[in-house]
Amino acid sequence: MIQALLHGKLSSEFQRNPFEIEDLLTSTVLGACQYVPPRAALIPFFSLARTADDRYLEQDLLAIKGIRYVFWPRWKPVEFCAPRTPDDPDRQTEDAPPGSEPELVLEITYEDERAAWLLIEAKLYSGKSSQAGTGSSPTDQLGKYWVQLQQRTRGVAFPLGIVYLTQHIIFPRSELEDTQRELVQKGLAPAPLYWLSWRQFVDAVRVDEDPTGLLRDVVELMRARWRLLLPRLNPWPDPPRLPAPWSYGFAWNGMNVPEPRWSYEEGRQ
Repeated sequence: MIQALLHGKLSSEFQRNPFEIEDLLTSTVLGACQYVPPRAALIPFFSLARTADDRYLEQDLLAIKGIRYVFWPRWKPVEFCAPRTPDDPDRQTEDAPPGSEPELVLEITYEDERAAWLLIEAKLYSGKSSQAGTGSSPTDQLGKYWVQLQQRTRGVAFPLGIVYLTQHIIFPRSELEDTQRELVQKGLAPAPLYWLSWRQFVDAVRVDEDPTGLLRDVVELMRARWRLLLPRLNPWPDPPRLPAPWSYGFAWNGMNVPEPRWSYEEGRQ
């Protein structure tokens, strides 16, 4: 909650159920990750993020030396240079993507001194705040964030990608496909878009590696109050063993055959 208060994200939300406020969820959960060892929460949780073709983020979270958390950065519009096309070879500077304020940017430093930025866009019950438009620059929320991330890391770090963090149980494929479609239509390469569910947090984090006990409380909040859990499939129970209301036995044993109660005679002509 500290980060949300510091960035003035809750002042207009106090009349709402606190467990319906996505900025409060983001601050509580990802803010807690900031105060515990990366191997206890951030790395095991975000290692589960995956792309539409099942590429996991895990390999990019190895050999990390340090992580800087930047919550709700206020990014102003940047100049957008649209790709040149055969029909318009002189096209260069076009309308810039609107300013943006993603939930979190992780500025990662690896042990070999390489740097990478990972953008987190978190949702609870809402979808993307903007969709594809007709202009030359991307207006889909994730698409414009990707353009911003690329330009702001130029000469500074490697743009690792975007993690779309939602409460879905299954991959929200259509939402990410819409983003990629707009990028391609506007002459840009597809973005490294990952999806992760809030529901994976409880099972992913390692509370025993957190000496503060903070993670234990956050896990309890996720389980008991937000109820952001993965569904559990219980096996079918065995059928009850009840005594049979009937039984079957032989009427004869081959040694003592009873007399038949009927007879057969040939008809007379």
